[in-house]
Amino acid sequence: MHCQSSERVFAREVHHVSSADRQAEVRVVYVVLSHRRPASVERLVDALEGRGRGSWVVVHHDPSHNPAPPGWLTDRERVHVLAAEPIRWGHFTSIEAFARAARWAEAELDYDWLVLLSGQDYPIKPLAAIEATLAVAPFDGFLRDGTATIPKEVERRYRYRYYTLPGGGWLTHRGGEDSRLRGWVLRRRQLLNAVMTPPDVAPYMIVGLRVFHRPFSAQRTLRLSSAWPTLRRNAVRRLLDVIENDHRLVRHYRRTYIPDESFYATVLLNDPDLHMADDTLRFLRWVGPHPRVLRLSDLRDMLQSPDLFARKVDLDVDAALLDALDVHIAPSGHGPSNERSPHQEDTGVS
Repeated sequence: MHCQSSERVFAREVHHVSSADRQAEVRVVYVVLSHRRPASVERLVDALEGRGRGSWVVVHHDPSHNPAPPGWLTDRERVHVLAAEPIRWGHFTSIEAFARAARWAEAELDYDWLVLLSGQDYPIKPLAAIEATLAVAPFDGFLRDGTATIPKEVERRYRYRYYTLPGGGWLTHRGGEDSRLRGWVLRRRQLLNAVMTPPDVAPYMIVGLRVFHRPFSAQRTLRLSSAWPTLRRNAVRRLLDVIENDHRLVRHYRRTYIPDESFYATVLLNDPDLHMADDTLRFLRWVGPHPRVLRLSDLRDMLQSPDLFARKVDLDVDAALLDALDVHIAPSGHGPSNERSPHQEDTGVS
């Protein structure tokens, strides 16, 4: 496996892709895992559908908090909506949702690349430029490698086997008994760990039991990365093979906390046959350990960036940003539209 940060310049220099390379046929599957209100997801689908040459959008929408209406997106020609199943925050169910989407693509489509997106991602380059970049990419995937700087608290996500306390969410972020119990657990960290999940997504406590026989070795080390890779088809197939056949590794990650920030990296970055670029292809602005919601004031930096997607956007926070991006990524001479000439040149700001 080679993961080269210096070569990310290639992936980001979209405006240097030649006109001939822009004509290269590449078929991309954009997989969207969402849980926010359906109108926000529709906005993202509108930005993706029909603007790529031979590409598809596959949507998995978690119905737990914001269910989609009957027949949602079924009128779209190149959009497939997977059967709705809940995704539990910080749980292996997010990886299972990816696997369902990838299996559908494997069975139904002839594709070259798979781009995994959240419902809060948005393209900041015309899709013809994004797909031209992937067409000439000398990598098997793009995945930010964060292994070298894993904080101890993050590493503990994958050294313990976690369980939700009986009763589900009866211990929430109210202080009192839950705080005392967490303190009791943390004083016994040689054997136990406790995590309070974010109150805005899943307010409950999970307790971890230390695992002494983990499925890691000198050949397969614990790795950390972003949870949103961009992968060539051979890398997708490698992940599916591991999910379906490496029962020990999957069993371990099923009981870890936020497994998608380690599972993809542990499989892909340890594979000697895969050549991965150390990049997310995302424009982000960080506040502490989390990316903040982007606003219209970020637009200039966003358009000058050679990144391909923005994360995070929010229709309820700043719809004007999405309006401006739609104008930028639309075909030249058109307003926001789902129609694109099959050989449309990149009109992006460089």
